[in-house]
Amino acid sequence: MIGARDDAPHPGPEEAVTFSFGDAVHGLYGTARAAGEDGSLGLLLAGSELVASASGAPAAAALRTEEEQALSAWRVRFTAAGAGFDLAFTALGAPLEFGPEDPAGAATGLRSYEQLCRVSGIAQAAGETYAVDCLGQRGRVSGSPDWGSIRLARTLSAWLAEDRGVTLAAVRTSAALAHAGEATSAWLVAPGEDGPRAALVDEARLSTTYDGAGRHRRAGLELWPEPESEFPRRVAGEVVCAASIPLGRLTLDTAFLVWRMEGAEGAGRYDIVRPAATRS
Repeated sequence: MIGARDDAPHPGPEEAVTFSFGDAVHGLYGTARAAGEDGSLGLLLAGSELVASASGAPAAAALRTEEEQALSAWRVRFTAAGAGFDLAFTALGAPLEFGPEDPAGAATGLRSYEQLCRVSGIAQAAGETYAVDCLGQRGRVSGSPDWGSIRLARTLSAWLAEDRGVTLAAVRTSAALAHAGEATSAWLVAPGEDGPRAALVDEARLSTTYDGAGRHRRAGLELWPEPESEFPRRVAGEVVCAASIPLGRLTLDTAFLVWRMEGAEGAGRYDIVRPAATRS
């Protein structure tokens, strides 16, 4: 179980903390990643336009994160090219952990955890200021993956309601020939009798549709919560906006999607990190 001691406010050299949000009402989507000068990232998309972006040292200078309460509340600020956001993230539940005992964690040696969050504050784009009130996510990853043996790593999240969501991690090593051979782990958050119930699912299958340039356009999930599950829980997403960002020797293909699951609809993020010379 993740505790406050595991979540020091200042990440070490082999750690990264990521905040992201999706405000479908205003068409605003953003990410802030604190990971030292080389791996830091900030971006804001309005509609399909990338209106603010910085990576590496410029992002480290333009990005500020503050922990207000361990594992519960944070403030995130990012400004570049006259646009950006100043947002409060409030956790809606306990961290959902991926580690050495699940398939994705075992494939990389990484330890990570994600939290569904309520996000509020302001964002500025194209000379306008918007009041943001939406869902998002905060995640933290630690470890030093061997990118000589990893072809790509995926992180996917669907923010459907304060008590409903999905987060998934998948890794393709050099031994896997295709998407279907990736090590995949996923958490499902669903309403329960005494509040939201989070569970690491028994089996998760992810399918992705790409365009001619190799960018992801649509995604589908099939989740079997328990070994005896007769039918999967299904989630479908369509990309609203996307961008490719260089992160040193890696490339981040990031996209925000509209996700639908069993009558619920919400925003979410789908990231693919890969060595710069490879495609999905």
